Amino acid sequence: MSKIIGQFLGSLDNLNTARAYGADLSEFSKYLSQSGQDILASPDIETYFEVPSIRALSASRRRRILSALKAFYKWCVSLDLVDRDPAKNVQHAYFRGSDREIGRRVRPLTKRDVDILLEFLGKKKGPEQVRNLTLISFFLSVPLRRSTASKMDFEHLSLDDTLPFLRVADSRGGLSILYSLPERVVHQLQIHCEHYGIASGPLWRSFSRRNPGGRLTPTSIYRIVRGTAVAAGLPEIGTHTLRHTGCTLAIEAGASIQAGTTACTS
Repeated sequence: MSKIIGQFLGSLDNLNTARAYGADLSEFSKYLSQSGQDILASPDIETYFEVPSIRALSASRRRRILSALKAFYKWCVSLDLVDRDPAKNVQHAYFRGSDREIGRRVRPLTKRDVDILLEFLGKKKGPEQVRNLTLISFFLSVPLRRSTASKMDFEHLSLDDTLPFLRVADSRGGLSILYSLPERVVHQLQIHCEHYGIASGPLWRSFSRRNPGGRLTPTSIYRIVRGTAVAAGLPEIGTHTLRHTGCTLAIEAGASIQAGTTACTS
């Protein structure tokens, strides 16, 4: 266990809390070291919770891990050990047990469910309608995590070529990933960009009063997907269910598992 984690644990009054937090922080530190990251270098907390072994944990255990990270980084900020708190805006609500995406219980939507979801979005009114329809259509066709999708810029897209594609950086470094885009998604992305006047910068933008026009966070994307599904009369879902659904329906339609994805050196 790193020296800085040991110093943080020594600042805690409760021995049981220190023991539990120590185990969680030690595992997090090991995860970061595998990709050459440092625990004080503002890591992406939400990406950590996308790791299969972490997703498979109970909701209460994942909430405890998040509590440990929040307490640790709050302590680091108080001592000026980090410039910003990477855990500050990660919400506990994401880790509640009612989400059917937790652990291995992920079940894809049926084609009928998808039709209901898209039909609902097509009829819904409001400034966010085009964005939400495009966002959900995108996740049904492109197997990205929401933490990666949140970082998408207009410049990552090529929509006018014979073979339209999306280029994103692989989180493991050293590679770029090219995703071919289905015609229906290209069309929806073109509508999205034209509707909102997006010609550069963040592709997915906020309509909230606190951050109008700003980049959507991964948590915001999750809330949009979950809220839209519930409003359409479907169970609570997240982006992982949409990804799983898209892959399942494509395979059932005869596509190969690797269809649409190409890795290349950057």
